[in-house]
Amino acid sequence: MALRNKLPSPQTQGIHGKLCQLYLQTSTHLRVLCRSQDYGAADNLTGTAVAFSADGQTVLWKTTAGMQVSQYTNAFTAVSTLPSDAAIASDKVNASVFYGASGSSFYISTDGAHTFKAAGTLGSSTAPVKVIVHPNVTGDVWVSTDKGIFHSTNFGSSFT
Repeated sequence: MALRNKLPSPQTQGIHGKLCQLYLQTSTHLRVLCRSQDYGAADNLTGTAVAFSADGQTVLWKTTAGMQVSQYTNAFTAVSTLPSDAAIASDKVNASVFYGASGSSFYISTDGAHTFKAAGTLGSSTAPVKVIVHPNVTGDVWVSTDKGIFHSTNFGSSFT
């Protein structure tokens, strides 16, 4: 029996808690593509920046509700130890290291962005703009701020 007259293409259906698109591939075969409805994040969140770990398994997300982290595609959870206005980045060599800068403080996480601690200071800066990390050297970090550019080669413990 031909499906051509039975199903318009594409059609959206809920299947096992996922949003699926049903496509008529031929007159007798369907193609089904499914995706999670929430992508691991709450429906009311929007964000302005993301930082992916060096291995791509962890995402640090700057959202309207503060910093959020997800590892291995699990649901996002709040990161309360990093200010919500922080500029963020990840180390490009070590997958467990993430960086943040807010006001005159520089923060580091060594546990995959789950917790952050103050590492060093950015002089009299009040507004860090961007954190840039050397692509091949772990711990080599540059921070642009309202007071200039700061550079560290020791994971943000000290800046020049």
